[in-house]
Amino acid sequence: MSSNGTRNSQLITSEILELTEQMLNLTEQMNDLANRMLKLAVPTEHERNGAEKDWTIERFSELVPELLKERYEEQNRDGELYRLGAELKNFIQEQQWELTHQFGVKHIFFFSGNRRIFGINLFSSRPRLTFCGVTEKDVRSIVPECSFTSYPQYAQLVCHRGPTVEDLRPLFEFIYHNNAF
Repeated sequence: MSSNGTRNSQLITSEILELTEQMLNLTEQMNDLANRMLKLAVPTEHERNGAEKDWTIERFSELVPELLKERYEEQNRDGELYRLGAELKNFIQEQQWELTHQFGVKHIFFFSGNRRIFGINLFSSRPRLTFCGVTEKDVRSIVPECSFTSYPQYAQLVCHRGPTVEDLRPLFEFIYHNNAF
């Protein structure tokens, strides 16, 4: 090969190497930009947990279907209905239980699959915590200090006014672990 040919070959090789290096730099910059965009678009686990963790009365009330809002407002004396709902949502989330909720005219229930686990009873003048899939004997052995009324026709026990979700933590855990699937 002539010296001109060798020189041209070296120039071409040199240019290819330079272009390859530029391409790698651009690829690195594109990856960096893509990662930065992703961080902006997708919250970190900490951000997600922080945003999901705090169920407030206002946030829970936003879940209520429009058709039931007026009925629920009648039951929401002193904010008790939405307070109980927010407490339950926070507790369920803290426990990392996979439960769904369903709003009805007389109840708000939390389900595991198709099985009602617990909820809020709206039959009386004030909202009450409701428990399904548990016997009165079980309830009295777990939280003897609390007062309940049994409604066998509905297969549920309704807590009398007073205890908070935190007060009844052992009962919620018992019901979930014995009825959820």
